[in-house]
Amino acid sequence: MLARRPFLKFIAATAVALATLSATAKAQDRPLPADVGPVAGGGAYVVQSCGETGAAHGWAATTNTNTGALASGIECPPSNRPPGYPASFQQAGVWASDRLGDDGGDLEAVAGDRVETTFNPLPGTTITRMRYWRAIHKMADVGDRWQPYISLSNRTNIIDTCVIGSDSTCYAGGDDWFPDDATTTNRSSYRDLTGISASSIIVGLSCNDSDVHTCGNGSSLTHVDAEIFSAFLTISDPVAPVVGTPSGVGWTADGWTQGNLPLALAATDATGISATRVYADGSLIAELERGCSYDRPRPCTDEPSGSVGLPTVGLADGVHAIQVASVDAAGNETRVERPAALRVDNGAPAAPVGLVSPAPSSTANRFEAHWSLPADAGSPIVAARYQLCQSGTCGAVQTAPSLTSVDGLALPTAGEGSVRVWLVDALGHEAPAGAATLGLTYAPPPGPDLTPQPDPTPPPPLLAPPDPDPTPGPPTPNPTPRPILKASAALKIASLRHSGRRITLRGTISSRASGRVTVRFRARGADGHTRTLTLRPAIHARSFQAIFTLPRSLARARAGTATVSYAGDTDTSAATRQATIRWHG
Repeated sequence: MLARRPFLKFIAATAVALATLSATAKAQDRPLPADVGPVAGGGAYVVQSCGETGAAHGWAATTNTNTGALASGIECPPSNRPPGYPASFQQAGVWASDRLGDDGGDLEAVAGDRVETTFNPLPGTTITRMRYWRAIHKMADVGDRWQPYISLSNRTNIIDTCVIGSDSTCYAGGDDWFPDDATTTNRSSYRDLTGISASSIIVGLSCNDSDVHTCGNGSSLTHVDAEIFSAFLTISDPVAPVVGTPSGVGWTADGWTQGNLPLALAATDATGISATRVYADGSLIAELERGCSYDRPRPCTDEPSGSVGLPTVGLADGVHAIQVASVDAAGNETRVERPAALRVDNGAPAAPVGLVSPAPSSTANRFEAHWSLPADAGSPIVAARYQLCQSGTCGAVQTAPSLTSVDGLALPTAGEGSVRVWLVDALGHEAPAGAATLGLTYAPPPGPDLTPQPDPTPPPPLLAPPDPDPTPGPPTPNPTPRPILKASAALKIASLRHSGRRITLRGTISSRASGRVTVRFRARGADGHTRTLTLRPAIHARSFQAIFTLPRSLARARAGTATVSYAGDTDTSAATRQATIRWHG
């Protein structure tokens, strides 16, 4: 870019004013390069243009009616002026200026000449907020023939300009943008423009008509220029993604399922697709994040596959409502619900209920046992298995002829022993370690004793104890304790997101629940070892949040699983939920 006069006079003139206001002026909350992406609540996203990113996607030189007298350009990230100019921090950014004459400024613009560089968002989107650093400058422009400007949507809707009047120079903004500037003091170049609705941003200047019908150009320094050094643009996107037909066993299975099921959803959107998600009963259980660059009008690309997968391991056995969703760059989400509930069975049946024997002690070494089937939300129970054990050793596993009974049992030797019984479901799940156990005793009768024995003295008759209350009345029944009914914890994982080395999980729980939940995040590092991080966030107003910072050992991980557990309390049941997230490098 061509050199221009530094803003030394402007900075000196405003220093006194800023010092006067410093006691009462509120520090501006300015964005930093990390403050980009979807806006909370969806429907909008923030991009950074120029500045530290070095990117100027969306900007283009759109107008120059006199290339001999006018110039524009894009220099991102902005840089200092070449050596030899006065010491001030000057940037270029997205700019427009008069062009210096080859022979001392002999080229001049004529009335009506105009040069512009324009930023255009995507069709159907609108710029609703603009936080930016800019500079507008003029010098030695008698009669204010030049008009530099920054405008919205069209060149007449000007939001920044300056007028010389009787002075020798004029300024709007300043040269005080700095890369990654996190200071809370005011910067003269910064402005936060809210409540707008713009279809474009224009950086330009024009030559107004005057008595001489021309505008003078600079010789060694430009007479007029307009610049934007960096801009954080909030862009509204009201349209949700268009999705295809989900595919994979997670979508098509009609029987009982278990483990991780394939599931995919392709999608398109004007701003691109940022993630594919899976919900079970309204809770997020899996998310596939895509790489998006929030330094351009279209941060993401379309999702051709969306192979997110459906992890059922964290779901309770039974039926579940499944939804798969696509999310665009602005956080708009389109969900598709599985036509039929998904039947999940990952666990073995519980132990038999009420295991008993009509005669647990036998002189003939023959036993039978009976039990009832427990309630089970998974696949049907199809078999009962048992083992006979004695003296610390158990025999071979056998299958009972009935789901609820077995007879003809015999212990290996006389003495005490036991029978262990457990159940098997249609998917082959069984839990021998959790078997129900019943004690048995084989006591064979003793042989005949031929030794003469004296007649025993008959014992005195047994007398019944006196009745303390001779008044007859009905027997007092034993009270039966009533079970304590507990409410569901309604535990849900609302969101699970990855950003850099940070994992953020948010969830909700019943208003009855109190105390804390336990959140664990497991991931496998580059060394092949799996590591678990644990937090115990408190419950506030039915919500909780856990933020994990991945250690260096997990910095290159590409997926992880979060598990949320609530231990229950006096009136709320225990609950566990699980979600898996994968991301690209």
